[in-house]
Amino acid sequence: KVNAQSKLASRYGAADISPLMPWNETIDQLLDHRSVRAFTDQPLPDGTIETLVAAAQSASTSSNLQVWSVVAVQDI
Repeated sequence: KVNAQSKLASRYGAADISPLMPWNETIDQLLDHRSVRAFTDQPLPDGTIETLVAAAQSASTSSNLQVWSVVAVQDI
């Protein structure tokens, strides 16, 4: 079973790390975050980029600086 201590150990590489505050779903979700930088040759369904940009624009940012850019490449 995955618990708070195992998630912290996985994230920080130390087996003796323990949560110093009550665990909650938000912290759990933050520690589950992963960045994936792999690409396929499959095209995205129509509307995918627009949906992702809308979601990104809805996320909170420091000082409300919503800086973002999208580069769409389409090989025909």
